[in-house]
Amino acid sequence: MDFNDYPNQSKALPWRPIAIASGGMILAFLIVFVAIRAWKGGDQDSLLDAGSPRASEVERGLKLSEACEEEGAGAARDNCYWGAARETGQQEICRSISDESWRTRCHDDVLRAQAFELGDASACEEMQDESRREGCRQTFAPALTSATCHWETDRELCSDLSAQEAALEALSASKCDTISNTSRYGSCLDLVATAIHEGGQPEPAIEESDTDEDGLKDLDELLIYQTDPLNPDTDGDGYSDGAEVIAGYDPNGSGKLE
Repeated sequence: MDFNDYPNQSKALPWRPIAIASGGMILAFLIVFVAIRAWKGGDQDSLLDAGSPRASEVERGLKLSEACEEEGAGAARDNCYWGAARETGQQEICRSISDESWRTRCHDDVLRAQAFELGDASACEEMQDESRREGCRQTFAPALTSATCHWETDRELCSDLSAQEAALEALSASKCDTISNTSRYGSCLDLVATAIHEGGQPEPAIEESDTDEDGLKDLDELLIYQTDPLNPDTDGDGYSDGAEVIAGYDPNGSGKLE
């Protein structure tokens, strides 16, 4: 028997497990590398996301922020940051403002400007101040009408809107008389008068309306004398508007009628 008669004691290396382990290590390395890159560049990358300012605007924002640092401290620097944020449209600059209320208003100003520039009310929802957020929403809300009004909760407002629409359709100031709110009543009269002035033909009843009973018709007060159809003495001189017109005086101020 020679040495070749002994069985072979060597075993093949487990290449498949080794390859899998090596691949896993390489993948783990790549994941860590990408995570580190993302962490280091996160702040700047966030400025360049979709919808954010262009790279040139980001650079300009950084330069303006650096200039604001030279303003010292307090209101001067805060005001500088606020102006830089408005100019570049970058909310991030607002974070440098020390005064909390100013910081909030700066943040909301940038969002409001974005909403108007893009014509998109969704930016309003990110505003921090509730009243300014609601004002931003109202800017984009469709005009309220009697059809879109909430009759269950705002019956008086809806009723007034319905009366105003009827008055405008008929060009009749008398149809404004059912409006309960003084401000909305005056607005109704003004809208009807404007429509008539622009060429509409009013119903005969409009010439009979004298709400404040000063001797001047509501339509004449709006179109001719520019007096208040809800105030019998617009200029407060102690004489009614109608009496002053009859005497030849200006019911809306001092002096004679021209």
